[in-house]
Amino acid sequence: MSELNSENKNPKKIAVMGSGAIGEKLVGKLQQEYPDAEIVLWNRKSARGAAVADDREQAEIIKRKHKEIHNEIVYTSDLDKALRDTDIVVVTGGVSRTPGQPRFDLAGDNLAFIDPIARKVKELSEHGHNEQTAYFIASNPIGFIDKRFQDVSGAKVDHVLGLGGELDVSRLEQSIKKKLKLSSYDDIKNAMVIGDHGGDMIPVLSNIEVFKNGNWQKLLDLPEVKTSDFAMAKEIIQETIKAGSKIIEGKGHSAHVAPAEGLLLMVSRYTDAVNGKDVTPLVASVLNEEKGVYSGRPVQFTKNGTYELVNMPSLSKEERVGLDKSLNNAQKDMEKFSKLCAVKDELYYSLKPNKMGSTTEIVYSAIEEANDSDKTKSSKDKRFDVTIKLNVPAIEPQKLANIENNLKSIMNLGDESNLFSNKNVIPPTVSFIANKKQKDFIKSLAAEIDVETIKLPAHPSEKIDSVASATQSNVIELSSVKH
Repeated sequence: MSELNSENKNPKKIAVMGSGAIGEKLVGKLQQEYPDAEIVLWNRKSARGAAVADDREQAEIIKRKHKEIHNEIVYTSDLDKALRDTDIVVVTGGVSRTPGQPRFDLAGDNLAFIDPIARKVKELSEHGHNEQTAYFIASNPIGFIDKRFQDVSGAKVDHVLGLGGELDVSRLEQSIKKKLKLSSYDDIKNAMVIGDHGGDMIPVLSNIEVFKNGNWQKLLDLPEVKTSDFAMAKEIIQETIKAGSKIIEGKGHSAHVAPAEGLLLMVSRYTDAVNGKDVTPLVASVLNEEKGVYSGRPVQFTKNGTYELVNMPSLSKEERVGLDKSLNNAQKDMEKFSKLCAVKDELYYSLKPNKMGSTTEIVYSAIEEANDSDKTKSSKDKRFDVTIKLNVPAIEPQKLANIENNLKSIMNLGDESNLFSNKNVIPPTVSFIANKKQKDFIKSLAAEIDVETIKLPAHPSEKIDSVASATQSNVIELSSVKH
């Protein structure tokens, strides 16, 4: 059982789910912030996950030679070990954005990451564990993955929050400080960003005050801001909205330092509140029950380990219209996301091994093309043969058709994918040509349903007469590899 509400109010166990850049950064900060807590870093079974664990453990050995450390970070790929009897769970993993990629584009991939975590939480809660655990979600698309986690896990609504708001607030304050040439971030107060963590976010400028020329003044009343077209205000809003994409363009991947700090802020405010301290409200992605979506708004943590909604500040007419638009667009996207979840669930249950049998192996190999030697070619342009082997002696045509349709839908496979099924071989197979993103999704799905993924040697494209012949070649090669 969680002990956050017992006599000792400090967390006994904090789990960070995901060993990517944010997770790596965060566990070290949590270790310093909570020296008496067990800090767990969970990662999916992979060579990268093992390498991250080794790298961090070696760093910890060195750190102990010049710093006093009371606790050790526990590294595991066991979901039960990571999640059982935790006080706080922070979900940081999943696929991160690349330049030009919208957040919603990550939905399919990151469903395969969040779902097994959520199902394990549900299983544990059904056996009396994790009843008071707080969950902080930072996997994209924020708002949608938060809702999915809460739906699948059954965790209490007021125990599930998403990152976004405080990260966006930092970007808003950064833009204001630069534009006005302020000497310190302490010269800004009442900054807030609400709504979507994306293009529909609402930086609330109408309540911001800045300390300039020896006085606190309303941002929108400053002469350099209060021009006929409010050009500077519009620039601040656009810079805030585009700040995340700007970092991705420069680094080639999503930010991780600021998100880790944002998560640490949420965790520390939460634990301070549980310990009876007065804490300042913050902006988090929480459920808007009227609209049925997660959206950024101010919340206040309580000593009971929950959060309460804080009244929204008075908004200008433009900000109110923008917030309504943000929520309405989130509803429309949630409808698309819900359909994606339904397709993914059907695919999961149709492929998950059970007593009647289903998927045993997923096989893939890269297709080498004549221009693969071109160093300027991006890895995302590579193509792969993917074969899903079904562990049944025979399969009903309708079930096979359902698997095909679900694969096409969730991965946006068009007719050009040449998806091919063969129910006449034992075991039956489903095969298709995939790009890197689609191949990575299948690998994530394989990890989720706990089946083996086998990588075969690359083969030249000119040797493929059809997907069918490539499939049979792979299956034959697989049997020689395994036996």
